[in-house]
Amino acid sequence: PLDPGEDDFSGTLGRVSLAYFGVCLVFGAVVFPVITLARALRKRPACVVAESTRTLDLWPELGAQLVGDGKHRSAIRVPGNGTFRFDLTDLTLALPNLPPEWDGLTLLHLSDLHFHGTPSRAYFDRVFDELAAGPEPDLVCLTGDYVDSDAHRAWIQPLLGRLFYVISPEIHGFDRAARKRRWADFKHWHIDGLCTDYALEAQEFFG
Repeated sequence: PLDPGEDDFSGTLGRVSLAYFGVCLVFGAVVFPVITLARALRKRPACVVAESTRTLDLWPELGAQLVGDGKHRSAIRVPGNGTFRFDLTDLTLALPNLPPEWDGLTLLHLSDLHFHGTPSRAYFDRVFDELAAGPEPDLVCLTGDYVDSDAHRAWIQPLLGRLFYVISPEIHGFDRAARKRRWADFKHWHIDGLCTDYALEAQEFFG
């Protein structure tokens, strides 16, 4: 005969599994498609004068060396995940109340790098080479989430060191050539110091 306690456990497990499946079904079949459609149909902000996107598909170029040794590397085998496709989006903005001295200011914005082994260093080498070969911005803006493991802090300097931090000559009268620095010249590349150093640079930039 079956143990009544075992039968109760099996019934509870079945109900929990069914409830979980129902939640996943609702999100996968309703919530996410609605969000995706809403984003696709939303109007472009009035301040965006022009927008263009160029996609780099690095798998045909570099293949399996892009995978690396990250803890979630098995997830890249999910079809259509686009892990090794990198979008470069150019936006031209016309912002109201922008100081005339800032007309033509160019920014390079990078966010959520999440160095942790997958994608591999080869992937980021290729991406940062592409960024460094492009037009030189007046200001490079990093908005967080650089690394996901202590071991990959070592990637910060050689990768971000390929980019320039530049103060535009129109702002505060600084000479562009005199103000140019490579990111690699900074001495404090530990994460805490990184935040402090660039907060001071931003304070100097914005007055």
